[in-house]
Amino acid sequence: MATDESAGTLDVVRQRVRARLAALRISAREASRRAGFNVGYVGDFLEGRSKSPETDRIVRLADALEMPLSALIGGEEEKAAIAPLKVELSAPGHIPLFAAKPPTTRAFVDFRADPIEQIETPPVLRDVKGGYAVEVFNSCSEPRYFPGETVYVSPTAAVRPGDFVFVRLATGSGIARFVGEEGDGVRFEILNPVDEDVSTLAQNKDVRSYHRIVGSAG
Repeated sequence: MATDESAGTLDVVRQRVRARLAALRISAREASRRAGFNVGYVGDFLEGRSKSPETDRIVRLADALEMPLSALIGGEEEKAAIAPLKVELSAPGHIPLFAAKPPTTRAFVDFRADPIEQIETPPVLRDVKGGYAVEVFNSCSEPRYFPGETVYVSPTAAVRPGDFVFVRLATGSGIARFVGEEGDGVRFEILNPVDEDVSTLAQNKDVRSYHRIVGSAG
């Protein structure tokens, strides 16, 4: 049985989810779909019909709601380390292109929350809800991707070990190869690190999202 304290915490999370659904003008079913859950999952959680979600589900729900994990489960005093990317601002037939803020020598850096421009939707993302593009910002992903190249990112494509992903952590965002989940964390590989380990193990609580890169253009 849940304690009064844990029940109170869940009530706060439910309130924040409801508020975010209203702000995004989407249903609980749509939030479930975006997070990759069965269509009734979020509604069941909001009505108290399901058990407390596991950490990985909370992370996926926060990402689906385009909000930092700390804003969903943290205290009022907690601030997001990174701002949600404004992916849903695309004009018909276009996707947003995001770019890093300088300096850009590290593998994980700050990204502008607002897209720098809208680009024509490539065929690989034509039927993908919430697809977006990222400008390669340094040499950390060489020889797979090079500075100035544009990579296309799908938030709905399955991610398997060996896939390249756009990673958003509490400390910044970047391009890496997905290695796999390990205990309470997720391991990523930096192909051409500058001042960081080749392998990075990020704790689940610090992982905002990792979306598969499905194509690129020079």
